[in-house]
Order: sequence, then structure tokens, then C-alpha cells
Amino acid sequence: SATATPPPPALAAPLKTSQFGNVKNPAALLRYALPVENKDIRNVQAALERISDDERIPANKARRLKLKQDISAASDALNGGRKAILAANAGAATQLDALAKGLDEFVAIVENAGSDKGLEGEANLQQIPIKQEALLNIVGAVEQGMVKGMAYDVPKQYAESMPTLLGRATVEVELQIANPPNAASGDDGRRKMTLELDGYNAPVTAGRFLSLVESGKYNNVKINRADGFLVQASGGGATSDPIPLEIRVANANRGAPPEYGMTFEDLGMYQDSPQLNFNALGTLGMAHSESDANDATSQFFWAIPDPRQGSLLDGRFAVFGYTTSGMEAVRELSQGDVIKSMRVVAGKDNLIRPKGYEAPASAPAVAAATEEADGGSSSSE
Repeated sequence: SATATPPPPALAAPLKTSQFGNVKNPAALLRYALPVENKDIRNVQAALERISDDERIPANKARRLKLKQDISAASDALNGGRKAILAANAGAATQLDALAKGLDEFVAIVENAGSDKGLEGEANLQQIPIKQEALLNIVGAVEQGMVKGMAYDVPKQYAESMPTLLGRATVEVELQIANPPNAASGDDGRRKMTLELDGYNAPVTAGRFLSLVESGKYNNVKINRADGFLVQASGGGATSDPIPLEIRVANANRGAPPEYGMTFEDLGMYQDSPQLNFNALGTLGMAHSESDANDATSQFFWAIPDPRQGSLLDGRFAVFGYTTSGMEAVRELSQGDVIKSMRVVAGKDNLIRPKGYEAPASAPAVAAATEEADGGSSSSE
């Protein structure tokens, strides 16, 4: 069965550092991955994303100065670009007003944040990431409103033979950990996750995964690999045709589809970064064997990044989404733990099946966990 394996020693080095630097927040990576070309809203976003780095500055005065500089940059970009932003999203006026008001409030929080400002200062420090997230959620909503469908056509040979996800979809996951770390304190081992699948950049891979979720192939299957590098499972009994390796280049021109069938190394693209990278804990990747990048079927994995060396998987395995909540459970999962269920909670209408494609049957009822992988017994390699 298809198994994700670390690259051999000759390839054991990451490709060029991603354009997103050290961004590890899945929500931020998903915002960057939207097919949006409006520079003004992107400038607002970039300034607010930098807050995450600003927070790590140890000195109170220096931190406050840098935070205020980036909030000011976001305000300037918003005020200067409002007309262009509304031209791209005519319904965003109320959101932009809320964003402007929130930025003013953010300045007030920052001016009184720090250990040198007493208890109020400590409390305001805790408010900084909360306010940042709230404002970035508004930015993300404005950007989503600018999306005008797919930025390219899925190649005909895949669009006519495989399910494709033309947009995004959300999947809820329920897990059962056999030996939870805090069992003595009443931890029952139940965990929940939310997955966001990105068909804008990986329509074939995300489409395959979502189709299998809908058919119940990931209900009651056991984790077959958990080694500190990745956590892997397979669709029980899935016998789907293989799908090609699918990786889209970061900042690709509108109209340019992903690269199919070959790794970035095979293509000589050593200086390129993938649009969807493995920076975030719980990044969703599709597994394939070491010898064939195009034999992926149903085995997928959650990645556990190593901050010391960058990702060894970028450009070699397809990313098709991110874990947006509950990602801490990835570090707790062990071989033999169970995915109790997966269900689609949003974006189902974005899944397009080709003419004549047989829709999967309804998800089966919860039953005993299985280790079946692609029609046979899985193994942890």
C-alpha cells in the first residue's frame, strides 16, 4: 500500500525556504492560498500577520513600537486601498468599517500592553493574539468575497475521470486514543478535529479525499503509522484508481494549474516553493510510495513539522489542506488509535463528479475499527 516515507539521505534536505517564511498558523496559510490578486487587502493582511513575530520581541518598549508600526501599516493600507478593495468586493463596506474600528482599538490595547504596565499590561498582552485573530478573520472574509471561482481549469484528463474539489470544504473528525496521556485524571481519549480542504490549489487530491469521506471510507479505521514525523491512515477497503502527484507553485500566474506527476526535484524546480506547504502541525498530505509519486489512492497523513530543519516533504508530497482546530491531537496519536468518523460539514457542493462517475454510497454505520488499506491489510513502515 502507498506509504509516505522520509526522503532517502541524498534528498534529505528541504527545498528553498518557503515564501511564507516561518508561518505555521494554518489559518494564515489558508489565507495566503486564496486565489486573490488584490494587493491592497493583501498588504493589510501581511501587516497583521507580522504581529505574530512582533509578539516575540522580549523588550516591552521595543515590542510596543513594532506592534504599533505594523498596525499603522495595516491602517494605511486599508485607508489607501479602500476604493480598490471595494471594486473587487462591492459588499465589503461594512467589513472594512469594522476592520478600521478594530485597528483603532488594537492601538489602544498595544499602548498599554507589557509587564511594565502592571496587571492591566499583562492582561492586554493576552489580548493581542485574540485581537489579531479577530481582525484577520475579517480580512479573510473580505478576501474570500473576492474569489471568483477557480483561477485555472483542471486538466481535462483528470476533470473527466476523477472527483474534483473546486473550492474549499470542511470536515469534522472524531478520534479515539487508546492510551490518553491524562487517563488517571478522567481523560477518555476522545478528540475532535476540523480539517479545511483546499481545492483551489489541489482539486484532484482534495476531491479524492472528500469523495472518500462522503462514502464513509475513513470511518472506524486505525492509525497505521505514528512515528513523530507523521501520523498516517488509510480509507478502509478503498480501491480507487491512483491519482497523480499534484503540487501548485506558490504565486503561480492566474490560469496556471498545479504541476502533475513529478516532484519539484524531478522537474528541476529547486528554487520554487509550493503554494500549500508542510509548515503547520497537522498539514494534510497524500501518501505515495517512495518509488512512485503517482500511486496514491486513499492513504493520507497528518504531518508533524520539525522546526529545526524545515520540511522534507515540500515539493515531494501533495498537500490538500490543513487541520484548523484540534491539531494538538496529532502529537498524541499512536499506531492502533482509531479514526471514529469523518463527516463533511461545509463545501459539499464544491465537489464535482465527472459525468458517469458513480457517486459513493452513504457512509456506513459505525462498526468495529478496521486496518484495511487500499483493499488489503495496512502496515506501518
